[in-house]
This record gives sequence, C-alpha cells and structure tokens, in this order.
Amino acid sequence: MATNPSTAQAGEGDLQQPNQVQLSVDFRTEFTAYTRSSTHDVNSVVHIKAPDYEGEESSRGTTDIVTVIDTSGSMSGSKLQLAKSTLNFLVKNLTQNDRLSLVSYDSNIQLAFPLTKMDSSGKKFAEDAIAALHAGSCTNLSGGLFKGIEQMQTRDTKNNVSSILLMTDGIANEGLVGQQLLDTTRRLVGERSDFTIYTFGYGSDHEADLLRNISEIGNGMYYFIEGDESIAEAFGDCLGGLLSVVAQNISVQINTENNATIEALLMDVNHTFSPDRKQLSITLADIQAEEERDIVLKLRIPSLPEEDKNEASTGNGRNMEYTYATANIEYVDVISAAFLKRHANMTLQRPSQPPVQALPDKNVTRQIRRVEATEAMRSARELADHGDFTTARENLSKIRTTLEAERGGDSYLDHLTRDLDDCMEGVSSKEAYRSKGACVMSSAFQMHGRQRATKASPSLPKAKMMMRKKAETHRTLTQQQMDPQSVQNNISNLGELISQSQRRQRQVVPQQANVQDEQQQRDFDPDLQNDDN
Repeated sequence: MATNPSTAQAGEGDLQQPNQVQLSVDFRTEFTAYTRSSTHDVNSVVHIKAPDYEGEESSRGTTDIVTVIDTSGSMSGSKLQLAKSTLNFLVKNLTQNDRLSLVSYDSNIQLAFPLTKMDSSGKKFAEDAIAALHAGSCTNLSGGLFKGIEQMQTRDTKNNVSSILLMTDGIANEGLVGQQLLDTTRRLVGERSDFTIYTFGYGSDHEADLLRNISEIGNGMYYFIEGDESIAEAFGDCLGGLLSVVAQNISVQINTENNATIEALLMDVNHTFSPDRKQLSITLADIQAEEERDIVLKLRIPSLPEEDKNEASTGNGRNMEYTYATANIEYVDVISAAFLKRHANMTLQRPSQPPVQALPDKNVTRQIRRVEATEAMRSARELADHGDFTTARENLSKIRTTLEAERGGDSYLDHLTRDLDDCMEGVSSKEAYRSKGACVMSSAFQMHGRQRATKASPSLPKAKMMMRKKAETHRTLTQQQMDPQSVQNNISNLGELISQSQRRQRQVVPQQANVQDEQQQRDFDPDLQNDDN
C-alpha cells in the first residue's frame, strides 16, 4: 500500500525549556498512503516516549512510600527475615527528601511509624521499627491496605511521587475479602488518586487476581515473587521505577479531521469517546524514564473524489498529504512541576492508483501483536480458571505461530514470544497452573497490557536494572548472614585469623628479646664494640 512509514510531527510551541522533561510524541500509521477511491480502516499508534535515565545524581521527584507488610504466621522464618532486610534496603536508598511509613498486619493492624523523613534520625527510627516486626496469626489484608490508604489521604503535605507497596504471601482470611475488598478499595481510592498501589505476591499461595486487580485500581503493578531469591529484586525494581518517574497525570486527546472517525481503541485503558466517534480522551497515570506508551487505534478514513485532470497531469494530487487526526498530550513534569503540552499529527497520502506495496511500519506491527498477545494471555487465564486448559493452549499457540513467522530477529517480538511460552507452560496441566501458572499469567498480561516491566529483561529501563542489581547484592549478603553454615564458617574463619595473629605475636616477641639482649651485650663488652669498628 505504501512506500514509507508515517513520521511524527511535534507541534508548534513544543520547545524544550531548561530543567523540563519533554516527552516525545509521534502518530504513526501502518502505511503512509491509501487509495482515494475507497474507504479504509487504518491501524495507527500514538507513541509516547520518556527521556533516558541520567543516573542517580540526576534530578528526580521526592517520594512518599507507605509499605504494608504481611506479618501473619505463614511469614515466619526466612520469609519475614528477607522482608525485613528488603525494607532496610528501601530505607538505605531513600534520601532526606523522601518519606517512608510502615504498616504491618496479621489479625491486628499496626502502624509501626507514619510517614517519616529518611534523614539520619528517621532512618535509625525506621530500622528499629523494622527489627521489631514479628510473625503473628491470620491475614487481615484489607485492614492493612486501608490503613496504608489512610496514611496517604491524611497527609498535610505531599511529595511528588506517592505509592503504597502491599505485600502478602497468602489468602486474605480476615476482614473484607474478594469483590467486597475490591469495591471498597475502589471507593476509597477514587477516580483521580494522587498515589499508586503496587502489590507483591510472595510464593504461589496468594490470590494473584486479587492483587492484580488492587494494583490496577491504584494504577500500579502486580509483582509475582516466586521465591526467596526474588523478593529484594522485585522491591528494587519497583523502587527504581518510582525514583525515576518523570511525568504524571498524562491526558491524551485525539481529534479527527476530514470526516475520519475512530472505530476502535485496541487496548484496555481509561477512555471516553464522543458520540460521533470523532474525539477520544484517554488518561494515563505516569511514565518512568525510558518507558514507552503506545495507544493503538483503528481509524476509518473516507473515500475521496478522483483527481482532476490538472492534478493527474502534474502529479500534485498523488503527493498531497491529508491530516486525519491530531493527538494532543498534556502532563505534569515531575522534575519542574510544570504543566506541559505536546502534539502530533497523523497525515496520509491519497493517490488515485494503488501505491507500490511496502512493508508496514515496524512499531505499528509490534503494537498490534502486543495487543493480540495480551488478549490471548488474558483469555487463556480465564479459560484455565474454568479448567479448559486445551483451549487455553490453542489460543496461545495461534498468536505464537503468528509471532514466529514475523519476528525475524526482532528483539521485541522475541521477548513477547518467550512470555507466551511461559504462559503455555503455565497451562500445560492443572498442577502447573496451580503451582505458579496462574501467577505468571496474571503478571504477564498486565505487563504487556500496561507496558511496564515487572521482571528482569534486556530491555528493562536502566533505573530499574540498576536498583535490581543493588537489591540482589543486598539480598545475597542477607542470606549469607542468615545461613547457619555461613555463620559457622565466619566464626571458624575469625577463630583462625585470631590464632594466626597470636602465633605471629609469639614469634615476634622472642625475636625482639634476642635483639635487646644482643644490644645489651655490645654496650658492656669492649671486644664486641671493637668488632663493630
């Protein structure tokens, strides 16, 4: 249909100012040219990209973090010790401009400390409170979550980026549960919350869908923590993201022109259509450094009259571009607290004769496949819940076959294929699904649907990768300290060092004594003094 993919156009006045975060925006279509004589459904993508991460020393927004930690009986032992170590990791990596709060819950709800500045005294206070955590009885998850929400909603002052981190290893068995818990959470959070909620499911015994739904109500993400080795990295990943948020309250307004209409929004996101389908409003929560957001649309463009003789003879008609839609982006820059705007146009050529066949735009193809794969994962998860593992595998296999034929070394499609393989393994049997498949699939379709990674990958943003590595090192040292054999080895090594030191000391003392005796003999023996001369 066309020769080249459509390119982006930034709007007039979109000039970068010092210390402001500029999101890049473009409006791409599957092809750049569509014949005049027909009506066409045009696959298109509004692509938003955050700037690169500039390192720990770069400017960033201040944070308010409320941690809500399960201390029920099932968390006893190494789970709680690693959770406490991870909390200490958060304390260590926050600055005096950040604030942290800790809520613990079992049958009872305990506010260990309210939002507290992480200066030296605040960190000491937090570390003492973390050390005092101990395992209790049942799991009143709703009570812990609501106490965390209360901490956010009763703040007198607010930092730039605010989030609740909720962790559990089991099933909520006290307080509100199930749909009642979700409905109450939705009512408490409201439509336009100024904080996010991230959830962490530890092991395979938690309610993955419940945690995922809570995170989506709070515009956050769900993390599946498969085992002890993953807890610190998951929290590190989340912290790295929170510390690199660059824009919030992102709104996208798409307006069509020249009788074009928006036939479909091919993704699950908060949105509103105008009755005539010529306007679409979308709200996005935030975007972190290096992240991308792709709004996938299907626009319908009408047929046009044929070129007149003059246009046909000069060729001007076939080169003429028509604007069919404009994307207007507004957002709050976290760094400068400025309210900024960007826009991009969707333009197409409309020749009389079919253009030379060309390859479709790579990113438009990628995003269509991402949407299809996400829906296949979601559908397979629902089928597996009802015991239909055969159909679940068939649906995943269909989209995987499509990706296999198209990916041709494309790293983006390679990554998507690997996640489909993990999902297929998760529905290979009832046992596989119950052991971890349900958790893996809930995490996978949320990651791709919301375009935010919650596990390590080569394309992970640098801020999250760096914090993951720091968390991994912290976790390794903690596990070494917890390992009885490691402790015994350290004691043995210390004992050997002491013994070596004592042996060296015993060797040095006689040598010093011999030197002193010899010197004394020289002082009183004239013959020895003559020998020296």
